[in-house]
Amino acid sequence: MNKKIKITEKEGNLHATVELPRRHLAREEVQTFSNADMVAYLQQQGVKLEEYNTEPAAAPVFPLTSYSTKNIEPRLVGEWVFSKKAVENKIKTESQTSKRSRAKKTTNS
Repeated sequence: MNKKIKITEKEGNLHATVELPRRHLAREEVQTFSNADMVAYLQQQGVKLEEYNTEPAAAPVFPLTSYSTKNIEPRLVGEWVFSKKAVENKIKTESQTSKRSRAKKTTNS
C-alpha cells in the first residue's frame, strides 16, 4: 500500500498530487499525508524549495487520510500548489562620501 505522488511544474508553479490507497479491511494500516509531509517529500526528492514559497498557494484543508467510518468518507486525493517566489531586482546605489573637506587646524609655533 503505497502513496501515489505526481509532481509537475505548470506556469511556473509546482503542482503535486497525492493519492492514498483505500482501506478495505479494518486491520489495514491507516495512512495520512499532510502539508509537512509534502514539504519533507519534496526536499527528499531534491526539489529546490528556496525557489518556491513553502506555504502552498493551494492545499487540502485537512490532511489526507485513509481512515473512514460509516458516516465519514476517507480523503484519499489531494493537490498542493507551490507558487514560485518573485525575483527581486535590487538596484545597487553607489554611496558617495561627503566632498566637504575638513578645516585644517593651524598650530602656532
